[in-house]
Amino acid sequence: MPHVHLVVLAEDFYPYISGGALTRWRFCKLAADRGHRVTVFTPRERDTSRRETVEGVEIIRPFRSKPPNFDTHAFVSLITRVLFAGPLLVYLAWWGRGESIDGVHSASHSLHWVAKLVSGAWTAPLVTMVGYTPSLLGSFRPTPSFLRERFNFQFCMGEVVFCRTAKIRDLIAASCDADVAVVHGILDAERIRSVAASVDADETREQYDLPTDAPLLAGVGRLVDIKNHEAALELLARGLDN
Repeated sequence: MPHVHLVVLAEDFYPYISGGALTRWRFCKLAADRGHRVTVFTPRERDTSRRETVEGVEIIRPFRSKPPNFDTHAFVSLITRVLFAGPLLVYLAWWGRGESIDGVHSASHSLHWVAKLVSGAWTAPLVTMVGYTPSLLGSFRPTPSFLRERFNFQFCMGEVVFCRTAKIRDLIAASCDADVAVVHGILDAERIRSVAASVDADETREQYDLPTDAPLLAGVGRLVDIKNHEAALELLARGLDN
C-alpha cells in the first residue's frame, strides 16, 4: 500500500488523557507505524509546545482554544473553543499551500465544518468520527450543542463516517449521503489487559475493607451521568444473581 499524508483535526489530543484523546492518539500512532505521514492540528495548552513530533506523529498546535486559567467546560471556554475553529481554518488554508494531502480526518464536533471546507479545497477525502453526541440523550432539544450536531450531520460529514451506536448511525444516514458504520474503540487493549492483570484483588478488598468474597468491578472513565456506571453495576448484579 502506498504511503499517504493524513491530516487530523482534533480538540483533544496527546499528551492529555481522555477517552477521545487516547482513541485519536492510537489511530494516529497506528497510521504512523505503518509508514504514513500524520499531521495533527489541535489547540495549544499551557504546558504543550507549538510543534513537536512524537513517535512519528507530527503535532501542530498553532494557538490556544481557551484561556489558560479556565476549565475546559467553563462558559468562557465553551465560547472560545467554538471561536477557535475560525482562525484554525485560516491557518490551515495558509499551511496547506504546496502540501500534498491524501486524506482528512475530523474527530471533534466544533471542527467538522473546518474539515469539510479544507478537504474540499485540498480535494482530499474526509473521514468523520462522531463520538459523544447529544442525540444519545433523547429527542430534539433547542440547545446550542444539539443544533450544532444536527447541522454537522446534515452538512459537515465526510464521505465515510464512523460512530459508536446504531441509533446515531441511522440518524446520520438519514441526514446525509455518507457511508456510515458503527465502530468500537481502538485503544491499546493489550496494555489495558496487562494493567488489569497486575491488580491484586485481595489487596484491593483489604484496602477498602470489603469482604474477601466481594465482587470487584473496575471502571475506566469519569464519574459522570453520560458514562452510565449505574447500568454496569446493574448488569454485574444481574449476572451474579443468575
